[in-house]
Amino acid sequence: MNKYKILFFLACGLHASFCQIEVWGGAGLDAGIPIASSYQGNKSILKPRLNYLFNENLYLQLRFFRRIGIEAYVTQNTQSYKYLDKTFYHTTGDKYDAVIKSKNNFTSYGLNLIYRQPLVGSYAGIYVSAGYRINNVGNSTVSQTQTFKLNSQEFEFVSRSYGSGGALLFEGGCQVVTDDEKNMFTVGLQYHNGLSKLYDGDLTTRQNGTVLYSDRVSSALSYFGLTVKYHYRLFGYDKSEKIPVEEPVGDINKHSEYVHPAQRKVELKDKIEVKNKKITIAIYDPYREDNDRVSISINGKFALENYTVTNKQYQFDVELFPGVNTLIFQAENLGDIPPNTATIFVIENGKKKKFDMTANLNTSQSLEIDYKP
Repeated sequence: MNKYKILFFLACGLHASFCQIEVWGGAGLDAGIPIASSYQGNKSILKPRLNYLFNENLYLQLRFFRRIGIEAYVTQNTQSYKYLDKTFYHTTGDKYDAVIKSKNNFTSYGLNLIYRQPLVGSYAGIYVSAGYRINNVGNSTVSQTQTFKLNSQEFEFVSRSYGSGGALLFEGGCQVVTDDEKNMFTVGLQYHNGLSKLYDGDLTTRQNGTVLYSDRVSSALSYFGLTVKYHYRLFGYDKSEKIPVEEPVGDINKHSEYVHPAQRKVELKDKIEVKNKKITIAIYDPYREDNDRVSISINGKFALENYTVTNKQYQFDVELFPGVNTLIFQAENLGDIPPNTATIFVIENGKKKKFDMTANLNTSQSLEIDYKP
């Protein structure tokens, strides 16, 4: 492939992205477990116990072509730490706990880059994201003293927070969009990797004024957790909705017997479910017209044969049988720029489901349309 073809495909990709632009607003909750604390005193006297985090988030996402998104967000964080003084615990015969508690409340903001891969039409899919976050914990020192009358021990724990620091956030999970494409639900797993120390705590244990032992624990506020989100589509622009419908020149052969070439494989592109016996299929080329000729069959009959795809939609109606109906998208040539590509809409009651089809002289693609009356 020469450099001109590479430039052409890059231009097509950018063109396709800006054919469909969406803005989503949302809110979500994260819950998880802080990890990767370090013990600067190297005594490990402080043992983590029942540590947790809880975050509340607001999102604004700009998404292109239902796949690539840029998301800005602000988060209100709560992280709670509990440490067990193991030395005291064991010297009392494991009968008494000296639990040190500390809680941080702070705000974060960040930016994520998201890629979404549809699995069922454009409605269900998986996603991955990576981003950068600023955690603003502020500068503060909190001192807490506990006194145990048992052998007169006094525990002083001083926790500190250190301004602000960066972190990397990685996330992946699944997303479901409702049929009206207005609501999106997300469940995912997160890994938050803090890049600098933002919190530490010093433990000093005294008896009758004499220091018995001490230790220090510090954290970059890294955690591993679960996230749940809800997004609502605030704005959507789809250029394909404005593509004119054409009537092709010449006769289009329909409903004759279809025989798929024996040497070609058929790859399943997707599965969808419809409730109407009669649906509409629309086909067009979202890129530059390059003389791609295709055939479309439904259940072993041609619905469209040897049709040259253009930048205008061609629509035709299809009647389905109860159960699974198979649509096969077959290339009749490779056009000026291989492979053979086209966008197909399955239209039911005015609602469109979009599929980007690709075929060549070795492989065809299919859709399984499950008609459930």
